[in-house]
Amino acid sequence: MLSVLALAGLAVLLSICFEADAFVAASLSQFSLTARLAFLVVGPMVDLKLISMQAGILGKRFAARFR
Repeated sequence: MLSVLALAGLAVLLSICFEADAFVAASLSQFSLTARLAFLVVGPMVDLKLISMQAGILGKRFAARFR
């Protein structure tokens, strides 16, 4: 469970495009398949650009709840 959360957090911090994250996930072979899947799913859905845009337009409370 910790590896899933770690890779989900890494995906948010890296904020790479959805085409490149498959290559990054393939290189993370020391993690479980579930953790790598979380990396692939969370990365395009939630990234730093989206969080900052939501916080600026809709408010910090909304952005905190959305994550």
